[in-house]
Order: sequence, then structure tokens, then C-alpha cells
Amino acid sequence: LLAAATRNVGVFLALPALWEYRQATGGKISKELFFVAAIPLGLLFFMAYLKVKLGNPLAFWTAQHFWERDFAWPWESLAQAARHLWERRSFSNTLVDLFFTSLAVVLFLLSLGKERPSYCLFTLAGILVPLSSPASSMPLLSMPRFTMVLFPIYLTMARLVKSEEAHLFVLATSAALLFFFHMLFAHGCWVA
Repeated sequence: LLAAATRNVGVFLALPALWEYRQATGGKISKELFFVAAIPLGLLFFMAYLKVKLGNPLAFWTAQHFWERDFAWPWESLAQAARHLWERRSFSNTLVDLFFTSLAVVLFLLSLGKERPSYCLFTLAGILVPLSSPASSMPLLSMPRFTMVLFPIYLTMARLVKSEEAHLFVLATSAALLFFFHMLFAHGCWVA
């Protein structure tokens, strides 16, 4: 409920929760279904708050035009990012966004059949929703930030990184990237 009230993709937690509910109960209706139904209530509470405060329950949706975001199919967002790279528009930001998006997609694909189906549903929604709302100036705007919270991809990465050398490589690379992006952010650059 709180995730759906505070994050735009929080309402999609209902998908893995429904999956887990179905697995646990065999699809029978029970009182535990209330807890799954509470997830979209968070969004409804937030919409009621927006209606009272702003007069528009869909203000979170209509505000997307300020970010130049609109609906597109996920593959269109990726194609638009590739065009931006080719035309060297926002090259470094687009390259970083495309790298982290691609990494999340690859780790998601590797997680299929290895992680719980509910985790895969959570990850799929967490990738597809932001990919379906690209910004015209930077189609993958904030994708590193959006994919960072998709914990199942870290479980998959942990399964892949078994040797001590590989673990140290991932750790060193992560630390170097953290330092690099921190320095960019400290100098006023857009990061994520």
C-alpha cells in the first residue's frame, strides 16, 4: 500500500503479490486477498489526496509532459536511444542509460526460470513501465535509477558471480562507478 502510494510503479507490486497469493491458496478466495487488494488502494489514496490538494486526481500523470514524457512501446524507446547515440545527442547520458537498461534486461532474461516467478513479474514491470514512457530529449531518462531497485537482478548477478576473482571485479567496478557518478553529481551533472 505504501509503495503504491509513493512510487508510480508501486501499484505493479500487485502482480507478484497476486501470483504468490494464487500459489499459496491454489486460487481460492480467502481473507488474505485483502492484503493484495490493499496495494492498489495506496494509489487510490494518493489520487484522492491529489484531488483534494490540486483538483486533479491524475496530476502525477498529467505532470509527465513537463518531463517531455509520453507513451511509447519499450522497443521504440530503445530504438530512439540508439538513434540518439548515432546522432550523438546527449551521447554520454544516453550511453550510460542504455548500458544500465541493457544490463537490467539481460539480468532479467537470465533470471527467467531461476528466480521465483513473482520476482520475475516484479522485475518485468519495473523495466517495462519506465521504458514505456520515454522523454523526447533523453529516451531512457532515469533508467539507472528505476532499475536500481529491482532486487531480483541482484540475486541473478549473485548466482553468476561465484568465484572470488569475479566477486572482486564486480565490487571494484561498482566502487569505481559509484565514485565516478558521485563526482559527476557533485559537479552539477545529471546522474540517473
